[in-house]
Amino acid sequence: MRKPILDAVTCVGLAGVALLFAVEAAVAQGSSGYVLAASWEPAFCQTDAGRRKRECRTQTADRYDATHFSLHGLWPDDLSDKEIFPCYCDRGAPRECGVALSDGPRIRVSQPVFDVLRKVMPGVMSRLHQHEWEKHGSCYEADKAGPDAGADPDEYYSEAIILMEKLNASPVRTLFAENIGRKLTRSQIETAFDEAFGAGAAERLTIECSGHGANAVIAELRINLEGDITLETSLSDLILAAPPTSVSTSERSCAGGKVAAVN
Repeated sequence: MRKPILDAVTCVGLAGVALLFAVEAAVAQGSSGYVLAASWEPAFCQTDAGRRKRECRTQTADRYDATHFSLHGLWPDDLSDKEIFPCYCDRGAPRECGVALSDGPRIRVSQPVFDVLRKVMPGVMSRLHQHEWEKHGSCYEADKAGPDAGADPDEYYSEAIILMEKLNASPVRTLFAENIGRKLTRSQIETAFDEAFGAGAAERLTIECSGHGANAVIAELRINLEGDITLETSLSDLILAAPPTSVSTSERSCAGGKVAAVN
């Protein structure tokens, strides 16, 4: 297990409010395959599951997650079949991810990492970071050997933050921010994805919606990734190195939906 990789994290403006941070220690290598689940928080906050959560009750139109993607999770996955696997790696043999186990002891995240995490992952208010570490983070870098094997919460969330910063600095985020309150089609999103990250990138994307028909809202982007996560590695390279969703999941993108605004 490597040492925590973020000794200092500084939030500054990027196109208004996006995140940049300084890293003094080297960024550790990430697991070879994973799914980045990036939520559109105002959509989540309109669901029965979300509206009573603290992060939704306190959401405002000028808060970061009103106009930027939020971290749901970074899920290690072999990307070779239709299921997310493995999960709960610190509880004996890895398990199928369809199961839900109760959370264990409270995890510790260093203050510099947590200061950024709570901005890009508003779900920390309801301990989403605890759940995501237990279920997915415990399997992060489990495929590695020697000193690189395994990760701690600081490393796991630091690398997830890197990915979210890259996604939120992209034209895909701009497309969503410029169309709040309006509908985006699957074609529009996939075209923007290919233009931002290279031809074929949209084949590694699943668009999740909540609601149906005229009531559909875009809830989440799930992005296949493969490779080592560093500050220098482009998100394009990570996406294009991954298998397409036709191989890795039985889920298919929705037809599109409204980009939800904060109620």
